[in-house]
Amino acid sequence: MIFASVRQAYQYQIDQVELSRAGSRYTAQQSKKACTAMESQSDGGKLRPCVILGPGDDDDDPSIPEDKRKPPPVALLATFGMADIKGFPRGVQHHLVPIHATGIDLGEREHLHTTPDWDGRSPQYLIAYEYNPKEHKVIRHFRSPKSERMPYGTNYNIGHETLVQLNTLCWRRTVAWQRKNEVLKKRDVKALLAWKPPKEPKDWDACTFATGASDV
Repeated sequence: MIFASVRQAYQYQIDQVELSRAGSRYTAQQSKKACTAMESQSDGGKLRPCVILGPGDDDDDPSIPEDKRKPPPVALLATFGMADIKGFPRGVQHHLVPIHATGIDLGEREHLHTTPDWDGRSPQYLIAYEYNPKEHKVIRHFRSPKSERMPYGTNYNIGHETLVQLNTLCWRRTVAWQRKNEVLKKRDVKALLAWKPPKEPKDWDACTFATGASDV
Protein backbone atom coordinates (compact mmCIF):
# COMPACT_ATOMS: atom_id res chain seq x y z
CA MET A 1 0.00 0.00 0.00
CA ILE A 2 1.17 3.51 -0.76
CA PHE A 3 -0.30 7.00 -0.52
CA ALA A 4 -0.78 8.23 -4.08
CA SER A 5 -3.26 9.78 -6.49
CA VAL A 6 -3.94 8.17 -9.87
CA ARG A 7 -3.06 11.54 -11.39
CA GLN A 8 0.54 11.08 -10.31
CA ALA A 9 0.88 8.16 -12.72
CA TYR A 10 -0.31 10.35 -15.61
CA GLN A 11 1.60 13.53 -14.84
CA TYR A 12 4.35 12.45 -17.25
CA GLN A 13 1.92 12.98 -20.16
CA ILE A 14 1.20 16.56 -19.08
CA ASP A 15 4.92 17.27 -18.61
CA GLN A 16 5.77 16.16 -22.14
CA VAL A 17 3.34 18.36 -24.06
CA GLU A 18 3.61 22.07 -24.84
CA LEU A 19 0.17 23.62 -24.69
CA SER A 20 -0.53 26.77 -26.68
CA ARG A 21 -3.49 28.22 -24.77
CA ALA A 22 -2.74 30.16 -21.59
CA GLY A 23 -5.67 28.55 -19.76
CA SER A 24 -4.44 25.05 -20.57
CA ARG A 25 -0.88 25.93 -19.53
CA TYR A 26 -2.16 27.29 -16.22
CA THR A 27 -4.18 24.11 -15.55
CA ALA A 28 -1.12 22.01 -16.39
CA GLN A 29 0.99 24.04 -13.95
CA GLN A 30 -1.63 23.61 -11.22
CA SER A 31 -1.68 19.85 -11.83
CA LYS A 32 2.09 19.67 -11.44
CA LYS A 33 1.96 21.75 -8.25
CA ALA A 34 -0.73 19.48 -6.81
CA CYS A 35 1.32 16.36 -7.57
CA THR A 36 4.45 17.96 -6.12
CA ALA A 37 2.54 18.91 -2.95
CA MET A 38 1.24 15.36 -2.54
CA GLU A 39 4.74 13.99 -3.05
CA SER A 40 6.10 16.21 -0.28
CA GLN A 41 3.66 14.75 2.26
CA SER A 42 4.10 11.26 3.65
CA ASP A 43 0.33 10.77 3.47
CA GLY A 44 -0.42 12.75 0.30
CA GLY A 45 -3.07 11.20 -1.92
CA LYS A 46 -5.10 8.08 -1.20
CA LEU A 47 -3.79 4.96 0.50
CA ARG A 48 -4.02 2.47 -2.33
CA PRO A 49 -2.61 -0.90 -3.38
CA CYS A 50 0.41 -1.14 -5.62
CA VAL A 51 2.72 -3.67 -7.20
CA ILE A 52 6.40 -3.23 -6.39
CA LEU A 53 8.17 -3.46 -9.75
CA GLY A 54 11.68 -3.85 -8.41
CA PRO A 55 14.14 -2.73 -5.73
CA GLY A 56 14.79 0.90 -4.90
CA ASP A 57 18.01 2.53 -6.15
CA ASP A 58 19.79 2.11 -2.83
CA ASP A 59 18.17 -1.06 -1.49
CA ASP A 60 21.49 -2.90 -1.52
CA ASP A 61 23.46 -0.16 0.20
CA PRO A 62 24.04 -1.31 3.81
CA SER A 63 25.35 2.13 4.77
CA ILE A 64 21.83 3.65 4.34
CA PRO A 65 19.26 2.82 7.05
CA GLU A 66 16.14 1.12 5.71
CA ASP A 67 13.85 4.02 6.69
CA LYS A 68 16.10 6.44 4.74
CA ARG A 69 16.24 4.49 1.49
CA LYS A 70 14.50 5.66 -1.67
CA PRO A 71 11.08 4.11 -2.34
CA PRO A 72 10.96 1.40 -5.00
CA PRO A 73 9.23 1.88 -8.37
CA VAL A 74 5.59 0.77 -8.26
CA ALA A 75 2.51 0.33 -10.43
CA LEU A 76 -0.62 1.75 -8.80
CA LEU A 77 -4.00 0.02 -8.56
CA ALA A 78 -7.43 1.66 -8.69
CA THR A 79 -11.13 0.77 -8.81
CA PHE A 80 -12.36 4.17 -10.06
CA GLY A 81 -15.51 3.75 -7.98
CA MET A 82 -16.85 1.08 -10.37
CA ALA A 83 -17.18 3.70 -13.14
CA ASP A 84 -17.19 2.61 -16.79
CA ILE A 85 -13.68 3.33 -18.03
CA LYS A 86 -14.91 3.60 -21.63
CA GLY A 87 -15.74 7.23 -20.87
CA PHE A 88 -12.23 8.00 -19.56
CA PRO A 89 -9.69 10.02 -21.60
CA ARG A 90 -7.78 7.92 -24.13
CA GLY A 91 -4.47 8.67 -22.42
CA VAL A 92 -5.86 7.27 -19.17
CA GLN A 93 -7.34 4.15 -20.75
CA HIS A 94 -4.03 3.56 -22.53
CA HIS A 95 -2.38 2.45 -19.26
CA LEU A 96 -5.26 0.53 -17.65
CA VAL A 97 -4.95 -3.24 -17.32
CA PRO A 98 -7.81 -5.17 -15.66
CA ILE A 99 -7.03 -7.66 -12.92
CA HIS A 100 -8.64 -11.04 -13.40
CA ALA A 101 -11.16 -11.69 -10.63
CA THR A 102 -13.06 -14.80 -9.60
CA GLY A 103 -16.03 -15.42 -11.88
CA ILE A 104 -15.14 -12.74 -14.44
CA ASP A 105 -14.30 -13.61 -18.05
CA LEU A 106 -12.00 -11.03 -19.63
CA GLY A 107 -11.68 -13.00 -22.88
CA GLU A 108 -8.68 -12.06 -25.04
CA ARG A 109 -8.21 -8.72 -23.32
CA GLU A 110 -4.74 -8.22 -21.85
CA HIS A 111 -5.02 -8.63 -18.08
CA LEU A 112 -3.13 -9.49 -14.90
CA HIS A 113 -3.52 -12.67 -12.83
CA THR A 114 -2.84 -12.77 -9.11
CA THR A 115 -2.27 -15.74 -6.81
CA PRO A 116 -4.80 -16.62 -5.56
CA ASP A 117 -7.34 -15.27 -8.05
CA TRP A 118 -8.60 -11.81 -7.10
CA ASP A 119 -11.65 -12.01 -4.85
CA GLY A 120 -12.74 -8.39 -5.15
CA ARG A 121 -16.29 -7.24 -5.76
CA SER A 122 -15.33 -4.10 -7.71
CA PRO A 123 -13.60 -4.06 -11.12
CA GLN A 124 -9.92 -3.64 -10.33
CA TYR A 125 -7.33 -2.05 -12.61
CA LEU A 126 -3.59 -1.79 -12.62
CA ILE A 127 -2.10 1.39 -14.09
CA ALA A 128 0.68 0.01 -16.30
CA TYR A 129 3.19 2.77 -15.68
CA GLU A 130 6.38 2.73 -13.63
CA TYR A 131 5.69 5.34 -10.98
CA ASN A 132 8.75 6.41 -9.00
CA PRO A 133 7.61 7.98 -5.71
CA LYS A 134 9.95 10.58 -4.29
CA GLU A 135 8.89 10.55 -0.63
CA HIS A 136 6.06 8.06 -0.25
CA LYS A 137 6.88 4.70 1.25
CA VAL A 138 5.23 1.35 0.68
CA ILE A 139 3.85 1.05 4.18
CA ARG A 140 1.45 -1.86 4.52
CA HIS A 141 0.79 -5.42 3.49
CA PHE A 142 -2.81 -6.29 4.30
CA ARG A 143 -4.83 -9.44 4.30
CA SER A 144 -8.04 -9.31 2.30
CA PRO A 145 -11.38 -9.01 4.10
CA LYS A 146 -13.07 -12.25 5.01
CA SER A 147 -15.44 -13.60 2.38
CA GLU A 148 -17.42 -16.74 1.62
CA ARG A 149 -14.65 -17.92 -0.68
CA MET A 150 -11.84 -16.91 1.68
CA PRO A 151 -13.19 -17.09 5.24
CA TYR A 152 -9.82 -16.13 6.71
CA GLY A 153 -8.85 -13.56 4.11
CA THR A 154 -5.65 -13.81 2.09
CA ASN A 155 -2.60 -11.99 0.77
CA TYR A 156 -2.21 -11.65 -2.99
CA ASN A 157 1.00 -11.98 -4.93
CA ILE A 158 2.24 -12.25 -8.50
CA GLY A 159 4.97 -14.59 -9.64
CA HIS A 160 8.45 -13.61 -10.82
CA GLU A 161 7.72 -14.31 -14.49
CA THR A 162 4.54 -12.22 -14.36
CA LEU A 163 6.46 -9.41 -12.65
CA VAL A 164 9.04 -9.40 -15.45
CA GLN A 165 6.24 -9.26 -18.03
CA LEU A 166 4.56 -6.46 -16.10
CA ASN A 167 7.72 -4.36 -16.12
CA THR A 168 7.91 -4.82 -19.88
CA LEU A 169 4.24 -3.90 -20.25
CA CYS A 170 4.70 -0.68 -18.25
CA TRP A 171 7.65 0.29 -20.46
CA ARG A 172 5.83 -0.66 -23.66
CA ARG A 173 2.69 1.34 -22.89
CA THR A 174 4.68 4.40 -21.84
CA VAL A 175 6.87 4.39 -24.96
CA ALA A 176 3.82 3.82 -27.19
CA TRP A 177 2.21 6.97 -25.80
CA GLN A 178 5.43 8.98 -26.07
CA ARG A 179 5.70 8.02 -29.74
CA LYS A 180 2.29 9.41 -30.64
CA ASN A 181 2.33 12.50 -32.82
CA GLU A 182 2.03 15.86 -31.07
CA VAL A 183 -1.57 16.43 -32.16
CA LEU A 184 -2.76 13.20 -30.54
CA LYS A 185 -0.70 13.81 -27.39
CA LYS A 186 -2.16 17.31 -27.00
CA ARG A 187 -5.65 15.85 -27.46
CA ASP A 188 -4.96 13.30 -24.72
CA VAL A 189 -3.51 15.86 -22.31
CA LYS A 190 -6.35 18.35 -22.76
CA ALA A 191 -8.84 15.57 -21.97
CA LEU A 192 -6.72 14.50 -18.98
CA LEU A 193 -6.63 18.03 -17.57
CA ALA A 194 -10.42 18.26 -17.78
CA TRP A 195 -10.95 14.81 -16.27
CA LYS A 196 -12.02 14.27 -12.67
CA PRO A 197 -11.27 10.72 -11.50
CA PRO A 198 -14.36 9.09 -9.92
CA LYS A 199 -14.29 8.95 -6.15
CA GLU A 200 -13.17 5.62 -4.76
CA PRO A 201 -14.70 4.24 -1.56
CA LYS A 202 -12.53 4.57 1.50
CA ASP A 203 -13.02 0.95 2.46
CA TRP A 204 -12.73 -0.77 -0.87
CA ASP A 205 -11.88 -4.44 -1.04
CA ALA A 206 -8.84 -3.82 -3.23
CA CYS A 207 -6.86 -2.30 -0.34
CA THR A 208 -5.40 -5.72 0.32
CA PHE A 209 -3.02 -6.17 -2.58
CA ALA A 210 0.64 -6.92 -2.14
CA THR A 211 3.27 -8.50 -4.34
CA GLY A 212 5.49 -11.50 -4.01
CA ALA A 213 8.49 -9.23 -3.55
CA SER A 214 10.53 -10.16 -0.50
CA ASP A 215 10.42 -6.64 0.98
CA VAL A 216 6.62 -6.31 1.10
